[in-house]
Amino acid sequence: MSITERNADRKPLPPDARDQLRELAHELRTPLGAVIAFAEMLQREAYGPLGHPKYREYADSITAGAAHALDVLAATLEDVEISTTSDLAGDKEIEPAAIAKACMELVTPMAQAAGVAVSLEAAESLPKLRIDATRLRQALVNLLVNAIKFTPVGGAVTVSVAASEAGSVTIAVADDGIGITPSLAQSLAQSQPDATGRPGVSASTSSADDASALGRGLGLTLVRRLAAACGGKFVLESTRGAGTTAMLHFPRDLIAQA
Repeated sequence: MSITERNADRKPLPPDARDQLRELAHELRTPLGAVIAFAEMLQREAYGPLGHPKYREYADSITAGAAHALDVLAATLEDVEISTTSDLAGDKEIEPAAIAKACMELVTPMAQAAGVAVSLEAAESLPKLRIDATRLRQALVNLLVNAIKFTPVGGAVTVSVAASEAGSVTIAVADDGIGITPSLAQSLAQSQPDATGRPGVSASTSSADDASALGRGLGLTLVRRLAAACGGKFVLESTRGAGTTAMLHFPRDLIAQA
């Protein structure tokens, strides 16, 4: 049985276990936040020069490691929450372009700070969808944050919303960032993180691919599960050095009747 098949058969955690996990997360967030705050003070040399350049490198590593631990914690909790719900098709009709616009505006300050341009391209007269708006926003914000994080200064991230002739709707987040290999992109879109919270990375990939996959993969498991629970499909396409496009496809049966 493949990893994907085993995860599909995985049963949701019982309520007591979920409560314990939430409590553990709360207990871990506070000290991790303190670690990040103090490490950032060292990075800024708030109380004077650190001296040897190695100290700054160590402070950078501490900050990155603690931030990664928080990301893993958040992704794990969200994955547990979404695993308890098998169907996120909504009873209310939503406008996908409006949701995409709201998500783009939410991450605009982050993009501006990173020197990355964000824009929205939406076709006219798009059909409405019958899916859970909150979960769709979660998925899109995850994709946008990932795209901004892996796009260099001066780069661009574009959110597009379009309908096909067959009646499906696709929301895509495209960046012109560092990209990864097509095979690794496919693997990240389909697989779960391993027991440490790290996305599975092939031993044949480069260290640069590994680093990118580690950052991207944490939120992609949630996105994939959100899309599936809404009745849609998540696809990731990428080329090393030429950017990445993440797509959420929603089939015709999720289109609201006019």
